[in-house]
Amino acid sequence: MKNTDIFPAEIIANRELTEIISKRSINSKIYNINKNNYRCVKCLGAVHYKDNPSDVKEDWKEIDLTIRDKGNHYVIDKGGYFLKIFKDSIKYSYESKAGGRVDVSLKSIDDVDVSNIGLNLLPKVKNGKENVLEWVDISENLDFNIVARPLKVSLFKIVKGDTGPKNFVWDIYEDVSSHARFKQKTLGMDKNKQFAELTNSIEDKGESISSKTGNSYKHLIFTEEWTGRVGTIIDKQNRKKDWTTNVVYPLIIDADVDEDIMAENDDGTQMFNSLWYSTLFYSAFEFGTPSWFGPPPNYHGAIRFTGINIPPKATITKVDFVFHTRHRSNNPTAMIRGDNVGDAAVFSPSDGPEQFIDTVANATWAVGSYSTTTVPATSIIQEIIDNANWSSGNAMRFALDVTGSPGRLYLGRVYSYKKSQAMAAHLYIDFTLPVVGGGANNMIIGRGAKIGGSKNWPHIG
Repeated sequence: MKNTDIFPAEIIANRELTEIISKRSINSKIYNINKNNYRCVKCLGAVHYKDNPSDVKEDWKEIDLTIRDKGNHYVIDKGGYFLKIFKDSIKYSYESKAGGRVDVSLKSIDDVDVSNIGLNLLPKVKNGKENVLEWVDISENLDFNIVARPLKVSLFKIVKGDTGPKNFVWDIYEDVSSHARFKQKTLGMDKNKQFAELTNSIEDKGESISSKTGNSYKHLIFTEEWTGRVGTIIDKQNRKKDWTTNVVYPLIIDADVDEDIMAENDDGTQMFNSLWYSTLFYSAFEFGTPSWFGPPPNYHGAIRFTGINIPPKATITKVDFVFHTRHRSNNPTAMIRGDNVGDAAVFSPSDGPEQFIDTVANATWAVGSYSTTTVPATSIIQEIIDNANWSSGNAMRFALDVTGSPGRLYLGRVYSYKKSQAMAAHLYIDFTLPVVGGGANNMIIGRGAKIGGSKNWPHIG
């Protein structure tokens, strides 16, 4: 997976736009359109990496998550981590370029040591998915997939029938000071999106010093077990499910190693003013009023973009949100509003759209089904940039609501970062920077640097 899979093709190919490499951030690009006109393109999650993230002089580079065959193992190294996937076992090593390492290996299936099972260990890169490695029919009714994402690696167990295994035990070796962590909880769904009833347990085997790296690491035994039941949600407010053995295969169970930067919590839904559902396992997030709960509360969709590299006093000339809509009910009209603060906080149950200091400006759009929508919102961004506490590199966040009569079913769903980084919300901001004086040696307000330096804003005087 390369950045051309994340940023729309017209941005990559448009010859009128010249990317300013020195203005990249981990999740954005800035282009020089002409003279003093620029475009900032923001997405959720990382699209750039550094080999040494603490080196401020190193330019951000394009992520390329293509899995490469190195003989007795596979590797990914053109990203924020170095990943090594072994061929002779279900095992991988994730080494963060920000520091630290996590090793994950399969220990047993259904209480039988993997060395006594005779697993079918023939991993291959999935056809058409260069960032996915798959083991097909590793044992009866079981496939494994490893999916590499910009700051995360997911290992999926795919149970294909009733005789498939239900218990998996893993050896985890994790540097104590690592920027990456093995997530000590797994989730699962069957083909009909019914949640798997899973139990997880962790056994701490103590800490040691690695003879290879000299790092202090802890050894964990992680067990995940599926009961054979799946459930449909019957009460979202209290998270109650109706459990059944009517499983519609395949059933997919995931487990992740990820960095401290979590993009999944940058889009999601706030409900009842005190519940926050990030898109950790959901392919879309909701906004609107489900009829079965009656007039308000509403579901508030929420998106947060970090590291927006636009200086104060910039003039915003054009803004477009791009949403990929999955579903709608009763043709809702959605409204976007911003949080008018200098630096938007991470979402939490007590700090979401209901707690926004709303921008005066807002934007509306007609929600479609399985469609791509571009929503102009220039005045919202200008209002946030004009906030006295705004600084270049800060974060902005936005709420998605549905307008309409309370108590009726008006609901929209847009694709989340978890579904696809390419289909998650994108933000395009065109802007100009004020200049003083004239000619080739103009000074750009907000940067305090002469035009022409490699780290300065390009400008034609």
